[in-house]
Amino acid sequence: MLAPRIFPSLEPERPGRAPSDSSPFVEERTCLAETCDGSGWLLDERDIAHKCECRAMRKKARRNGQNRRILGRYLALSLDAPPLTDLATPAAEALCDYCADVPASVSSGRGLWFAGDDLAVATCTFVGAEALRSGLDILCYPGDELLGRLRRIGAEKGDQGIEEEIDERLAEIDLLVLTELDAPASPDRYPEPARLTDDDAPGAPPTPYAPAMTDTDFSQLFQVVDQRWMRQKATVLSTQTGLAGLEDRLLHVSGWPDTRTGAEPRRRVAQVQRLLFRLRSLSGGGPLSPQ
Repeated sequence: MLAPRIFPSLEPERPGRAPSDSSPFVEERTCLAETCDGSGWLLDERDIAHKCECRAMRKKARRNGQNRRILGRYLALSLDAPPLTDLATPAAEALCDYCADVPASVSSGRGLWFAGDDLAVATCTFVGAEALRSGLDILCYPGDELLGRLRRIGAEKGDQGIEEEIDERLAEIDLLVLTELDAPASPDRYPEPARLTDDDAPGAPPTPYAPAMTDTDFSQLFQVVDQRWMRQKATVLSTQTGLAGLEDRLLHVSGWPDTRTGAEPRRRVAQVQRLLFRLRSLSGGGPLSPQ
């Protein structure tokens, strides 16, 4: 292999001042791998640029900072204290077995699935906190936040940006933690006026509308799950309901036809079943109830 030489920096010099050692401009140019000049690139003898490993190190550091903000209050949880001591026996045994050696559990592609309310979220997120403490590269998202992120990327960078995000980030990360996968979409993503439902009495105020998952949401969620399933990557998730509840949520996708009749609805049902099969496979069998 040709010996690399340092890639000349493309950063413009700041006119009228010399950067000090404490300048954030200088700090940004520091190579964490002590290989390049901080630009994140190396040139070989043929003047071909190659990425320096410090680029991946910086990305991991940023992810860990994001994860610590999301996992903050869960970092103090312990298997020997509430609320985790309140877990039902099957869920407690599965959690203890997984966390006995988190790196080994993650490297083997094992996952977990907890179904329930706040305790399910806490249990799911505790696994992410344990993985973060073990030095693993993880991502933790509420399900709706993940879909919202993909929609923003799609709006800014198009389909290629989404494919890169899924293929290079979401599908490759050591551990992906998804909480409340079947929670209603947040109103700021799909603003909808309140509307009457069949349960509303005449003259009563309308029930706030919980926006349905869109066809685009479903397709992107399937891509994420499918890629991790094919690569045997560990995934830990929580849902508010069990398998039947998640299936019902996925079948009520905005814009899909009635799933009771016709060839197109049958195809949609088959898509949902394929997604559920992958989730069961990733989680080692299906949802566990924490209570």
